[in-house]
Amino acid sequence: MIASAISPTAAAVVALVIFFIVLVARGQPDRREPPHLTPRVPLVGHALGILCYGVPYYAKIAHQTSAPIFTLDLLVNRLYVVNSARMVAAVQKSHKIIAFDPFLTAAANRMAGINGPGLRLLQETQAGGRGVNQEVLHAMIPTMLGSGLDQMNRTMLRKLGPLLDDMIKDAPKTLDLHQWCQRTITTASSEAIWGSKNPFRSEKVREDFWYFESHLSILLAKIFPSVLARKAYLARETVVKAMLEFAKSGGYDDEACSELAIARRNTQVKAGASDHDIARLETALNIGVLSNTVPSTFWTLFDIYSRPQLLQQVRSEIEENAVVVDPMTNVHSIDLGAIRGSCPIFVSAFQESLRVHSNGAPTRMVYEDVVLDGSYLLKAGSVLQMSAPSINSEQRHWGKQAADYDPVHFQKDAADVPANKPRATSFMSFGASPNICPGRHFAAAEILSVVAMLLMRVDMIPVKGYWWTPRLNAWAIAASMTPPIEEYPVKIGPRKEVQGIEWDFVVSGKKDRFELITG
Repeated sequence: MIASAISPTAAAVVALVIFFIVLVARGQPDRREPPHLTPRVPLVGHALGILCYGVPYYAKIAHQTSAPIFTLDLLVNRLYVVNSARMVAAVQKSHKIIAFDPFLTAAANRMAGINGPGLRLLQETQAGGRGVNQEVLHAMIPTMLGSGLDQMNRTMLRKLGPLLDDMIKDAPKTLDLHQWCQRTITTASSEAIWGSKNPFRSEKVREDFWYFESHLSILLAKIFPSVLARKAYLARETVVKAMLEFAKSGGYDDEACSELAIARRNTQVKAGASDHDIARLETALNIGVLSNTVPSTFWTLFDIYSRPQLLQQVRSEIEENAVVVDPMTNVHSIDLGAIRGSCPIFVSAFQESLRVHSNGAPTRMVYEDVVLDGSYLLKAGSVLQMSAPSINSEQRHWGKQAADYDPVHFQKDAADVPANKPRATSFMSFGASPNICPGRHFAAAEILSVVAMLLMRVDMIPVKGYWWTPRLNAWAIAASMTPPIEEYPVKIGPRKEVQGIEWDFVVSGKKDRFELITG
């Protein structure tokens, strides 16, 4: 009724006024800024593109310019998109001006639900906060190396063994590969972090966590989340309650609790954080631990099993260099330490899966006007993102077939690797310095352990009879490795060559880290 009372002329005038207000609010482009790319749909085109396609949208429109960085107008703000490794290095040099900290604060607020004094405690010092988010990150780093990493790896491997045995039991059978990866990684990873009082032992907590994780975009919008995103909101609160109960029951005092979990909690307690806010921040930690490890495991299995020649090469390499046979019991053990140091084909194939399937975009806030690389003006208050799909496939560093999966890309001594080897800034799958993923070595150990054991013990083929590329879940915004949105049923059966043999894991050597390329 009201709409019919407004004349077309009046509606047009209102639209023009709104258009004018938006133009004034966002300001006019500065010729010194990175090139502004024009959307197909005026004003809202880029925003719609990002909503529909996610980070891959940047690669879709990058052809409009040859510049290593470009600008997208998003109504009332500007987004700078880096699509060249050369410009990544320039961003890193200005890391105090182009910083990650504001997004930690936003995640604590919108993802974890921390507000008021608790949020100000975490907030970056540049915005008037205490900067405890950064203190927590700094406390994490040493716990993900040395004895802390070793403890987590051993706990994870002890948990993985029975899970893999259970998968193979009663084979041949059919299962959803992605769902199996999700269940297995969730169980083993959470046990390694939280110990014997692990809240994720509850099926309800596991289910609600993954519902919360897969509906983050609704919560991040923060538009009456308890009403408009009620199911996701309640799912998050289930996990928060479980983390709070974990603390109250003495979970952090348990000898099996990881150094990582203890260091994070102690840092927050020392700063004056409440138990409730600590439970919320640790709920967000679980997102960081699980969201990428699960799809990374899926894609590594997909890429190796779908290539028969590579599958045979990796199996032979593991058998020759990383399988230890007990002469008394004939138990075959996969040695994680040997995989680190003696399986270059396997480790390279894993990193290539990360390169090809990564859809991440390390994000920064521009605190003050700065000229990047002596060429491009970035304005204060703008957001900058580094597009992993574009940078990870830059032909200058990865060759003319950069878009294709090539398992030798990360082999240091391979004869067919180009002389112009990939450098750190051309690989964004672990983020970009100085904000590299602190859990990358633990994640790599878990993924390679799972994949190695399956490769040695199981034959696998999709029920369709061929390896097809599944549709992707573009809404899984917490995952820089995009997971499938549909089931991926596969038939598994024991390999005849090793049928009836008992398997286990061991960890030899002192080296606890993988030689991984990072941004």
